[in-house]
Amino acid sequence: MGIGFWHMRHHSRCFHRTVPCAVTRWLFPVLVFGSMAGLSFGQQDPDYLSIRRLVPGTSERRDDALQETIHRVRQSFQEQQADQLEACFASKKVFISLRSKEAEAGYYTRSQLHFIFDKVFRDLQTRSFSYSPSDVTVSRDGRAYFRSQWTYKVMGSDTTVTELLHFSLEKEDDDWRIFELKSVSK
Repeated sequence: MGIGFWHMRHHSRCFHRTVPCAVTRWLFPVLVFGSMAGLSFGQQDPDYLSIRRLVPGTSERRDDALQETIHRVRQSFQEQQADQLEACFASKKVFISLRSKEAEAGYYTRSQLHFIFDKVFRDLQTRSFSYSPSDVTVSRDGRAYFRSQWTYKVMGSDTTVTELLHFSLEKEDDDWRIFELKSVSK
């Protein structure tokens, strides 16, 4: 018998060909699981790249336009500026689904979004708006995604709410624009 997983004559501790020897008892699982792991490592790269590859201090190129848009979105929520946020939305209709707004989830134009967020910012007081650069991804199809945490106080009450916001962005005229914004309650 050629090289196999069962006893071979040069293993002095193994006496029977049908009983696995000590070497093959650990070698078999290593080879099986190693080959399975090799299959997963042999696949293509994931469909997204971490924004960490795009931030200063790494060897990859930076995407300053994406960083600038995310900064403007963050600043708009912190300063409650509907005008500034409106400029971050795509020119086509944008899908919005927020717990904090009274309008139903749906597709809205920039001017409708300005009106909606003007009302949202009047009715709520932002406590914080944060995101982690590790929660920003760029897909191969030219879209970017990031998650943030928005904490606000409802005006006229002691209620404080935290929403997890999921932003989807596309490039439009060499700048990144929001085409979808969804919230998930925390």
